[in-house]
Amino acid sequence: MRRPVHPQLRPIQLRNRNEAHSIPIRTSTGHNHPPCLAPNQATTATSPSSLPKAASTKSNTPSKQSPMPPSMPSKKVPDKLFDADSMSWIFEVSGGVGAVVTGMMPDAKASINRARSEAAEFRYKYGYDMPVDALSKRIANLAQVSTQRASMRPLGISSIYVGVDEEYGPQVFKVDPAGYYTGYKAVAQGPKMTEATNWLEKRYKRSTAPGANGDDKWCETLEETVEMGIMCLSSVLSVDFKATEIEIGVVEGKGGKFRRLSVEEIDERLQSIADRD
Repeated sequence: MRRPVHPQLRPIQLRNRNEAHSIPIRTSTGHNHPPCLAPNQATTATSPSSLPKAASTKSNTPSKQSPMPPSMPSKKVPDKLFDADSMSWIFEVSGGVGAVVTGMMPDAKASINRARSEAAEFRYKYGYDMPVDALSKRIANLAQVSTQRASMRPLGISSIYVGVDEEYGPQVFKVDPAGYYTGYKAVAQGPKMTEATNWLEKRYKRSTAPGANGDDKWCETLEETVEMGIMCLSSVLSVDFKATEIEIGVVEGKGGKFRRLSVEEIDERLQSIADRD
């Protein structure tokens, strides 16, 4: 004799499959983009030699043509009593991979901690660091799961991962809360994303034009990439930055480690831009 099933525990069956709710699922290539709202999103632009990051009122510019990808977020301390050194939107994920995040800081830390865990597990299993593209795809897949259930909300962040791949060279990938990810030559995110993207597109178009030279050339060194990112942020935000008002993270060449530039190093680049003008 079969045990009776309690009415509240009886499994629910859909009588008409056409009435079931459809759930957007991103393909492995990352081209399906389920709709999602990311609160407090900031502007960020990324390049292989510089990775910019910013908070809700900041802008960033990363690019992929230099052998040393950097990140450059503007850094505005909201209160004079805050310790500026304790505020950062740039994170080291693994030795050679860094990330810049815009949006809600609690969500950012949760996502970065998961990315570090995934990178460490990959290193333990296979004996080498997790490539930037594989890490970005994994984080995007995890983010997309949040769009499938009503009990889970998407993370209120947008992330940019940078590193130098042993096989493919400088890599820049952007991951959004809906689980969409893709690689870029240069990318921006945040409130001023459109303006920053237009600035980068014009610069890249001039650099690929026949006979391009001087300031029209695309960045080829760490110094040039850092200066290009600073000029993009300064132009878009209409601000003359001080060395303490911007963060810059870089990965120098294949096998290089992700690190932050010191205030003195940033000041050198700002002085170089001022001398050029």
